[in-house]
Amino acid sequence: MRFGIVGCGDFARRYAARISELDGLEFIAASDVLPARAEALAADHGGESHASLEALLADERVDAVLNTEKPMALTYGDARRLVELAARRGLCLSAAPATLLGDAQQTAWKLVRDAAVGHVRVAYAEANWGRIERWHPAPLTLHSVGAMIDVGIFRWNGRDERER
Repeated sequence: MRFGIVGCGDFARRYAARISELDGLEFIAASDVLPARAEALAADHGGESHASLEALLADERVDAVLNTEKPMALTYGDARRLVELAARRGLCLSAAPATLLGDAQQTAWKLVRDAAVGHVRVAYAEANWGRIERWHPAPLTLHSVGAMIDVGIFRWNGRDERER
């Protein structure tokens, strides 16, 4: 399977490296709103940089697109439309990382389904492992949209992902 990566930030490097290590997978293309990031990722991992998302999607060599931007959409309606579009076209759509399948998330969902925690009216989450400015590679993005958009989707196991 030949992959194109959209969104060439910090985590895209991990995906590209892992794809390159595995038999049967090949990293071949990259695109980012900041073209220099796509160019750097492609240079480091042997792929080709595309100037736009449209160009990457038009690349017939690409079998699968890994979008490392998150979340999938900012509204339920937009996410639902993506799911419906993929279904109409016979495509698979998945969010990366798929933390919904993690132990903590599955346990919480089971407790809600089984009514073990009563009627849930609100959920609260926070990231408290030091000042964001110290560990995030581009903290200004968090100040403009909020930490839940960027890091709220991850299961951190009590430590910074960069420690792995």
